[in-house]
Amino acid sequence: MNGRKARALRRAARRMSAGLPSHKLVSEVGRQVAVPTGKLDAKGKPVMGFAEVVGTARHAPTCTRAVYQKLKRVYGHANLGALK
Repeated sequence: MNGRKARALRRAARRMSAGLPSHKLVSEVGRQVAVPTGKLDAKGKPVMGFAEVVGTARHAPTCTRAVYQKLKRVYGHANLGALK
């Protein structure tokens, strides 16, 4: 992909996402894992606590960056002259 095509795709992404944030990261597939607290209960077993583990950070699908990435995936190998 050359600079002219990248500029055209960025321009299109800005037009398609007018009024929306340019970058917005959201976390996907976060979970809780059991972590020992270092204390023991009445039976001598360790007391477990829970800690949050963050998942993958991705761009929100409505932000300009995500729209540009989608356009790049779709039109990255296309001929721009044929798209006009």
